Amino acid sequence: MGNQISDSDQNIQSSSRDLTDSTSIIQKKSKVNFWMISTIVLLLLVLSISAIFYLTMIQSNKLRSVLLPSVPADKNIAITTPTSTPSVSIKIPSNEMDTVLYKVKLSQKAGFIKPQENLQEVIEKLINIPTTQTVNNPKQTPIKLIAFDIRETEPFAADLDGKSRKWNASYYMLVENYKIDVGRIYEDENLALEVTRTDQALTPYIKDNDFCKVDSECTVRFNYCSYGSYNYYQSFADVWGCGPPSDSETKNEDGSYYNFGFFDEKMGCETDVKYSASRCINNQCVGQNRVVSCVGK
Repeated sequence: MGNQISDSDQNIQSSSRDLTDSTSIIQKKSKVNFWMISTIVLLLLVLSISAIFYLTMIQSNKLRSVLLPSVPADKNIAITTPTSTPSVSIKIPSNEMDTVLYKVKLSQKAGFIKPQENLQEVIEKLINIPTTQTVNNPKQTPIKLIAFDIRETEPFAADLDGKSRKWNASYYMLVENYKIDVGRIYEDENLALEVTRTDQALTPYIKDNDFCKVDSECTVRFNYCSYGSYNYYQSFADVWGCGPPSDSETKNEDGSYYNFGFFDEKMGCETDVKYSASRCINNQCVGQNRVVSCVGK
């Protein structure tokens, strides 16, 4: 019986030992499974957050590209900045010098007295355009050229109804690298001047009185002392004088233009030149059907 009790004790101890070993193994496995699951969950969480962040950045960039289109660097753009004060227009300068064609309209006031200055000086004074001049250098001004359309302005004609044609006329003004405020009236006690920005496509016609694109833009006329075919835009000069008029379409053997209106030894008379038509050839107005005749015959 003692042996039975001893065997029972041994069996109990063996069972207890086996249970303890099993529990230890289960605990070890549980610890391993817990850390493995935790690591996997954490890794998935990090990957999810990274994916969400990446997709958000892509959507943000697409939205920005739609709302804010790129601006070419070589253009002049007016940018208006909204603030509590009136908006400020900022001009982005281009790499090229800015040349603008304006149209100005002069009107004399009651009690008008003709200015002593020339036309350009009066305009510069009214608009307050800065100029520079030194002893060794000629006058520097942003106004490079003043011209007029012969179909609407006759600045050299006699006064009409007590009004000077010169000081009651419209002119074109080519201004370089200087901005003039348009849509307003500049004035003094004698004159009022209105400035508008006109069609810039007229610029080549203003710069070159011979320039054209089609025949209808040409006419036969005098250009101060020269006679021939020109467009309808005439450069303005305050002071000018002529000798015998010249035929701008024809040159002599020495390269000078043919003069008429005086005695021609070859023809034996005082000559006159006429063109009956005008054409635009290679973007230049050219007189057609030239006839040289003796005056009075």
